[in-house]
Amino acid sequence: SGRIAVEIAGPISITPTTYAAGQGLYACRYTAVRAGAYRLRILVGSGGKAFRELIAGVDADPSNEEHEYVVGAEKAPDQRELDLVVEPGPTSLDASQASGSALTLATAGVVGQLLIFSLDAFNNRRPGGDDVSVLFSRDATPQDVQSGQVADQFDGSYAVTYAITRAGEYRLNLFLSSLHWAGSPFRLAVLSAPVAVARSFVFGELKVIPTGRATDLYLQARD
Repeated sequence: SGRIAVEIAGPISITPTTYAAGQGLYACRYTAVRAGAYRLRILVGSGGKAFRELIAGVDADPSNEEHEYVVGAEKAPDQRELDLVVEPGPTSLDASQASGSALTLATAGVVGQLLIFSLDAFNNRRPGGDDVSVLFSRDATPQDVQSGQVADQFDGSYAVTYAITRAGEYRLNLFLSSLHWAGSPFRLAVLSAPVAVARSFVFGELKVIPTGRATDLYLQARD
């Protein structure tokens, strides 16, 4: 419409198209995809930007059908711009992400660390407060389940720490309210820790052996 213009400025710029709905009513519809603080400007006039003015009236209670409004004619034009806050949408199981080498590789007895980022469908960071849990399982012994420690950073990220003491192949499961998210599950390989000499031992014929016969000697290494 040449008479009504809507401008939304913030992390991104949005210029919705307005249309006449009849009896002097104009409308527009837009979808914001980037969370943040915006300034909303609604202008009236035709003939270019120099001939447009900001709307002065604001409906005090838009939830009813009466459309009563308050006119702010005494305010300067820049004060009639409106503050608009776009909040992140619901947490997306698919868009959320996890990062850190400890997602796929760890060493027995060594603390592994990783981060989970809670995002909405448009990759906006969520504020935190999600129901997050981390569990480790093995296909060979599914009843043997271990859990990781989750710390909510209250910025949409979650710090996870864990320490597994038995080497082997594990399934690392990230849950949001009992649902897999952020790329879960992951295949985690837990490597043996360095050999601990105090726990390792040798066995076999260690004291007396005859000549001319092959002799076996064994070393059992343990971490």
